Amino acid sequence: IKDSAEAGLAEALPALDEAVKVLQNLKASDLSEVAKYSNPPALAKLVIEALCVMFQIAPTKVGEAGKKVDDYWPPGKKLLGDKELINNMKDYDKDHIPDKVIKKIEAYIQNENFKPDKIESVSKACTAMCQWTIAMHKYHYVALEVQPKREALAKAMAELKVVEEKVAGLEAQLKEVTDRLDKLESDFDTAIKKKEELANKAEECNVKLDRADRLLGGLGGEKIRWAATVEVLKGSIVNVIGDVMIAAGGIAYLGAFTGHYREKEELNWSKKLTDYGIPFTEGAGVRNTLSEPVKIRGWTINGLPTDSLSVENAIILSKSRRWSLMIDPQGQANK
Repeated sequence: IKDSAEAGLAEALPALDEAVKVLQNLKASDLSEVAKYSNPPALAKLVIEALCVMFQIAPTKVGEAGKKVDDYWPPGKKLLGDKELINNMKDYDKDHIPDKVIKKIEAYIQNENFKPDKIESVSKACTAMCQWTIAMHKYHYVALEVQPKREALAKAMAELKVVEEKVAGLEAQLKEVTDRLDKLESDFDTAIKKKEELANKAEECNVKLDRADRLLGGLGGEKIRWAATVEVLKGSIVNVIGDVMIAAGGIAYLGAFTGHYREKEELNWSKKLTDYGIPFTEGAGVRNTLSEPVKIRGWTINGLPTDSLSVENAIILSKSRRWSLMIDPQGQANK
């Protein structure tokens, strides 16, 4: 409908645009030039008559009584003197031209002399007014044809607006539902993720529980060993005085002697402790009393021989408060 209406208007608009363009170049002086005629040319008079009809200006009656005729020149001359004439032509209400004006102007439009190419020989201003009159007449009939289409278009546009409003409402509802769905999907994904995290934590807890059970099972065996160790330590506390006496004697006096002599002297000292009633641990001596397995292991890794004499010598060196004199022809101490 819109395209049909625009196509109809396209027939009249070029002529209308051309008439407006001519009016843009028209000056008040051009109109004054036409108004100067006391007895205007017939073609000029024809144009002025048509202009008066368009503006519904009544003619004057001239002639004898009973034979008077319409004369548009006096009121037309006055119209040409109106300074707002050009603006009034530009702003003419072309969409509401009265039917009586159209019927009256029809005679001028059908006149073979009422043509711009003929009027052009008389006056530039008259040519412009002729073009304008023809354009208004043509636009009127095109508008009459287009008006039902305009009304149909307005009705269709109103219906379209109602439909668009309904569509907008439905789209808003759809968006609301879509947003809720997106939120539910997001909550679902979050719940699934949390479920997976809890499942992983549960699996981790099961692994930890299994390890704890194994650890407790292992510690159950250690309990027996620790109990035995506690008993040993209790006995060691009772025997610590005798043990330290033998070990201290070994550090102080037995460093220069062979392993066999050291064992003999430690055995003699043990007998003396028994005679004096001092408790001690069987086999107490420098190695059994003062040795640290971890340190001894490190010494052997670094080249210390594993025999008892070498180990005892190393213990004596580590526990002595003074520098020891070492008889070491093999150079083992330097390692």
